[in-house]
Amino acid sequence: MMVNASVRHGWRWMVYSSENSTWSLKATLMEFCTNRRLHDMTYEQRKASYKYVNDHFIVVKNNETYSYGDLIMFMEKVMRYDKVHAVFIDPYNSLKISMKSNNIGVHDYHYEAASEFLTFSKAHDIAVWLNMHAVTEAQRRKGDDNLPIAPYAEDTEGGGKFVNRADCFLTIHRKIQSPDPHVRRRTEIHVRKVREVKTGGQPTPLDEPLLFNINSTMTGFLSLETSSGLFEPIVNQFNIYSDFNL
Repeated sequence: MMVNASVRHGWRWMVYSSENSTWSLKATLMEFCTNRRLHDMTYEQRKASYKYVNDHFIVVKNNETYSYGDLIMFMEKVMRYDKVHAVFIDPYNSLKISMKSNNIGVHDYHYEAASEFLTFSKAHDIAVWLNMHAVTEAQRRKGDDNLPIAPYAEDTEGGGKFVNRADCFLTIHRKIQSPDPHVRRRTEIHVRKVREVKTGGQPTPLDEPLLFNINSTMTGFLSLETSSGLFEPIVNQFNIYSDFNL
C-alpha cells in the first residue's frame, strides 16, 4: 500500500519498523515496486529500484527502541530537510513507554500518544499510519470455516482510544492457516472508519471487505474485483517487461 501511494501519487514515506531489519524492508519495497523478486532482477533493475526506494522511503534504523515522542521528534527533524507525505510506524505496540515524571497512567499515556500523532498530522498535513496488533481474544474467534475472523476496530490493543482518535481505521486480515492455497494468498481489507466521507472514502460493509490476492512470486497484489494490479511496476517505465503472475 505504501509503494502504491508512491508510484501512483509520488508520496515520500518515513518508516519505522521495529520487527524488520532495514535491508529486508528495502528489499521488499524494491520487489513490490518492480513486481520482481530480487534475484530475478537484472543489475540495471536492482540499481533503478534501489534508487527509487531511497528517493521515496526514509527508513529509521531499529537498533534502538523509541517512544512516540522520539518518533515525532525524528519526523520534525526530517521535515526540515525533506518533503514527507506520510509516516508508517510498525507496530505501535513495540514503542517504548516513556512517562518520565508525568503523573498519568498507561491508559492516559496511550490516549495522549494518539492525540499527539493526530495533532502532528493535522499541523503538518502529513498522514501518520500506526500499525497495531489485535488483542488475544480477537485471535480466538472463529468463523464457519473454523478459521479466525477479522478483528473489529475495538479489538485493537489499547482499546477504543485509537479508533476514536483516528481519521481512518483499516483492518488487514489473512487466513494463513486455511487448507485452501487460494485463501491463504488472499488479503482482506476492512475499512472500519472514515471520518470525512465527503472526500469520497467510506467504510466497507461488515462482511464485504476489499479482497486482494498476492501473486505467485509474492511481489504484487491483484484486486479480485478488477483482476488487475494496483499500479504499473516502475520497471515498465524503463521499457522492461513485467507482469503479475497468477
